[in-house]
Amino acid sequence: MFDGLSQTRYVRDIVIATDDERIRAQRSSSARTVRMTRADHQSGTDRVAEVAASYNAEIVVNIQGDEPLIDPNAIDAAALSLIEDPDLS
Repeated sequence: MFDGLSQTRYVRDIVIATDDERIRAQRSSSARTVRMTRADHQSGTDRVAEVAASYNAEIVVNIQGDEPLIDPNAIDAAALSLIEDPDLS
């Protein structure tokens, strides 16, 4: 799951945010950290927001579980846009 993330140029840390013990147990080999979240979130984005609030990151890239084959270049393009224009949110 998401092993292509290791091919990105701008992703420095990969954290999986989940409320499902099965996902924690099957975590991607590229993720150093799995953070268990509250179970009452309505979406994966809410889980990412919960975890991101505890990190001191300038940029957070939200990749959902149904995107395991996302092109690493697409991730880099999105991150680079944010790096180059700090006024973007």
